[in-house]
Amino acid sequence: MGQLYSKSIRRIPVFGVSVDKAIAKDFDLKINHKPDCLDYLLKKTRFSRQELKYLYQAFKQSCPKGFVEKQEFFQILKGFYCIRHTANAEPYASLMYDSLDPNAKGFITFTEFACNLSLLMRGALEEKLEWIFNLYDGHSRGYLLEDDFVHVYKAVLSLTGPITMKDRNLTIIVRKRIKKSFLKFDANKDGRITRNEFINCCLNDRGVLHALETFKVSW
Repeated sequence: MGQLYSKSIRRIPVFGVSVDKAIAKDFDLKINHKPDCLDYLLKKTRFSRQELKYLYQAFKQSCPKGFVEKQEFFQILKGFYCIRHTANAEPYASLMYDSLDPNAKGFITFTEFACNLSLLMRGALEEKLEWIFNLYDGHSRGYLLEDDFVHVYKAVLSLTGPITMKDRNLTIIVRKRIKKSFLKFDANKDGRITRNEFINCCLNDRGVLHALETFKVSW
């Protein structure tokens, strides 16, 4: 994909100001939510200084307040995931948002955004699987039930277009499709999937490992 941030990009004017100048200004001035300093972000992420500057500028263009709230997040993800105009990104966006805002404070900061993006793109395989487990574990129980799989599956399904079937019928169909997968993850057959069961199963599943390759981006 080429380098995310280059000298040519750095010189592009944004509203009459170069990216570097805009970044410096935002890191110095008081804004609605002042970002953590670059040195801190360099330690917390796997991004370079220039990559962080460019990411922050892009973040501020979409979220000028310095943070993103839930409805704004829904609109942003809708542009990424809804291929059809009839698709509904809200269920999936809600899952994603809750995983980025685990303390339910009502907004996501640039630091949280950058740290999660860094993990998904450049984190170790086990770190990515931990993140995915937490996405499924919306109730923070520390284990997954079949209902959690159904909830995520239906959210992903909603991205493809309108769901016209009655909810009860859809749930029955979804449960049939994921039953086999759930049993594969549930090593001791106790009806719940622990964090270790989930990660160990994924590490030994070629299909899962192949899917995780989509998170790798070469800059």
